Amino acid sequence: RHDTALVDRRHTKNRDTILSNCFQKQDGSGILYYNAVNGNCNADRVHILMLSPHMQTTLRWASWLRTVSGVRLDYMRADDVSYVTGTSGRGHQYLWQPKGSLILGPWAKTEFYFSAGRGFHSNDVRGVFGTVPTQGVPLAAGGTPLLASTTGMEVGLRSNLIPRVSLQIAAFQQDFGSELRYNADTGQNEAGAPSRRQGIEISAQYRPVHWLELNSDLAFARPRYRGANLAAFGIAQPYIADAPNFTYSAGALVNGLGPWSGSLQWRRLGTHSLADGQLDPRDGGYSEWNIDVTYALRGGWKAQVSLFNIFNSRSDSATYYYTSRLQGEAAEGVEGYHAHPLEPRSARFTIRKEF
Repeated sequence: RHDTALVDRRHTKNRDTILSNCFQKQDGSGILYYNAVNGNCNADRVHILMLSPHMQTTLRWASWLRTVSGVRLDYMRADDVSYVTGTSGRGHQYLWQPKGSLILGPWAKTEFYFSAGRGFHSNDVRGVFGTVPTQGVPLAAGGTPLLASTTGMEVGLRSNLIPRVSLQIAAFQQDFGSELRYNADTGQNEAGAPSRRQGIEISAQYRPVHWLELNSDLAFARPRYRGANLAAFGIAQPYIADAPNFTYSAGALVNGLGPWSGSLQWRRLGTHSLADGQLDPRDGGYSEWNIDVTYALRGGWKAQVSLFNIFNSRSDSATYYYTSRLQGEAAEGVEGYHAHPLEPRSARFTIRKEF
């Protein structure tokens, strides 16, 4: 995959890009600005190349024992030129990702497994090369990698012992070399401190008849920053903003009922902290119901009706807590909640042709 993008940011007033200065920071002397260049506060031309070969093999050692092992190599090459500061950067990184699973069973239609492996997420190249320094980690915490590795492990079971029921239970742990955190001043994610998530996930599917499936998924998690250098990231406590303590979903799927198919789904996002490094304030999350119905016509045509937020919940789909300043407010700004509401009840009609 190869991407070419121009990433820019401008200082606006009433959504009009007429302002010639840009916010830099705020300290004891007040708010500091710098001059925009051709109206841009940031303007970066970014090129990114990703190559990801991988392989996997399954070995059956006995009727009750098998292993699945694999490896993936990710190569990322990037360059970045800032039209505002004139700075630039170029670099590349390799990341090997071994993965493996040990599966025991089945006994009584139940099998147990242990899985472990490495994954990654990529970081904003502007922070990696320093063209926009706020997009990277503080210098005291070391450089920002192009590819931040994650290491995870999971132990669990899968069972079909109960007739017409599939049950999965797993306990997991995942360590992130760098957590992505939200920067309110730029409106984007940036590289943050290392973190860990530990939790339990339970999911089940029940088929009372061949055309109907009832399903649910429940996950509890304990998200925390880790390491002894949290102060370098401006964090006092290990709580991660916008990382929920639990998520839940339940629904019904209809398929194979003549020309009819569809689904009814309820999802619930649980309580989570809103400010990085602080337990409070917290948000209670939200829940939402969605439904869709599909009818298969002749000749490969399908008609679908989808209803979103069918009970018109007034909850917020995303909430943040940070300092901002509106016109007429004090120069140092005001701490407060910033929310994006759920989309109101809406419908979508689709006609599609399958070849």
